[in-house]
Amino acid sequence: MFDLSFEKLLLVGLAAAIVLRPRSDVDPSAYCDAYPTYTYDSTYNLCYRSVKTPPLSAPDAEAACSADGPRAQLIRITDDHIYAFVLLQMSKFLFLSLSLSLSLSGKEFFKFFSALNGIPNIYFQGKRLTPTGPFLYNDGTPVTYFRWDAGKPTDNTYIRTDTNTRLMDDSNGSSLRSYICAVY
Repeated sequence: MFDLSFEKLLLVGLAAAIVLRPRSDVDPSAYCDAYPTYTYDSTYNLCYRSVKTPPLSAPDAEAACSADGPRAQLIRITDDHIYAFVLLQMSKFLFLSLSLSLSLSGKEFFKFFSALNGIPNIYFQGKRLTPTGPFLYNDGTPVTYFRWDAGKPTDNTYIRTDTNTRLMDDSNGSSLRSYICAVY
């Protein structure tokens, strides 16, 4: 397995966005129109919506995605390609914040930058039923792709990104986090 830093994985994601064609045996573009608040990305073959605010607990984020429609769920991280997509989404808000903040000064800049400082971490699909059991997707299949932070996982139930490393971290799901919903 490759040992990629956040910066290297972000560069891989950017390169993938330029080079790779859509991939998957499922075609979300065929039903993405039924989800008007979602965006279809042909590079990743993904119909999604990134939710920075309001942040929710893991169970509430799952419920919020499910409330969008029968095919909507928290995003599944299945490989480096989708993980890079998630990192790009998290960074997109940070880059937007920096570019919009340039026209402000003093207290306005600090207040604005604090309000739009990127997505520090998110929840995504992966839950286990027991402290030592496998992580499962919503359909009950095992999660097979992981990019764990050092010392992880512990005995928590949900999967999220770590605030500092952007690697996977397990969580009890009670803290409020941003999330990405996707249509499957």
